[in-house]
Amino acid sequence: MNYWTKLSIEYANQRSYLDDLFQVYPTIPEGLREIDSKIWSNIEYHFKQKDNLALITELLNLDLFPIKDSYIAYLKRDKSALERNPRTINRICGRLYEEGLREIDSKIWSNIEYHFKQKDNLALITELLNLDLFPIKDSYIAYLKRDKSALERNPRTINRICGRLYEMGLNKIFEKCSEPKETNRQIGPMFKDWLNNKSLGVEPVDLNDFIANENDAILRASDNIMAEFTKSHLNYHHHKGLDFVARFNKKYIIGEAKFLTDFGGHQNAQFNDAISTIEAPNIKAIKVAILDGVLYIESNNKMRKLLDTTYRNYNIMSALVLRDFLYQI
Repeated sequence: MNYWTKLSIEYANQRSYLDDLFQVYPTIPEGLREIDSKIWSNIEYHFKQKDNLALITELLNLDLFPIKDSYIAYLKRDKSALERNPRTINRICGRLYEEGLREIDSKIWSNIEYHFKQKDNLALITELLNLDLFPIKDSYIAYLKRDKSALERNPRTINRICGRLYEMGLNKIFEKCSEPKETNRQIGPMFKDWLNNKSLGVEPVDLNDFIANENDAILRASDNIMAEFTKSHLNYHHHKGLDFVARFNKKYIIGEAKFLTDFGGHQNAQFNDAISTIEAPNIKAIKVAILDGVLYIESNNKMRKLLDTTYRNYNIMSALVLRDFLYQI
């Protein structure tokens, strides 16, 4: 296996990986959400006792963690990481204590329950649109939120959506209405912000300074300028944009940076994007995939298996070992 991939796996499984990773990907608080009432008493007890480890351990047993934090999925999949990452646990608990425990507005929910049981489609949809988060993902919901008058003009759309709601049942609707928003789209710029803080020992520079000499440097530029430079100087013609272009010891390095918060869906696509950059042919640069998150957890997931097999010799590494990689080139 590639040394830097192996080092990243060891870092994630043996050290305070999440605590340290927060320097690269500081997640944005979304506020506390409702917690399953069946185990509320346990949560409430640990909350009042301010027992951080017990509180987090209990909350990780829920299908839905009460706050959105990109590090939760990692902790769910590797409970042993709890005791190795005390600062991450304390940070998350700090948000829990600060926000307190709150619920969906009881009056609104009471109305939703009533209309659901009455199977009153129009009234049910109207009430659900008052919530911050609609319980199902449907491309027409945003339109209906912005134009309530469209409800009565589009009965088939209302009936279609209600059919899905009745199939879900009230408990699932409540869970989905309480679910925090995704933070993946907010993660994108964080890696470059980390670079701009001189975290790799050199401050990123604009294109003119970058090409002025052969000193160690990181390029700070717009996506278009970066694409034009890598195309003309490094023969990079791949359709995917780059997050990282640098020069160390007179050698160029390019790559994409991703924080894979969980397995599946969009996260797999993000993983594949980074790999496709490494596999782009005839590039006059060292190619890297700067990946962090759940892929380093020991598991039978496809993403993790690929690290051990097909991609075992690729330059795949955590941002936390990137600095050491660059200075050994």
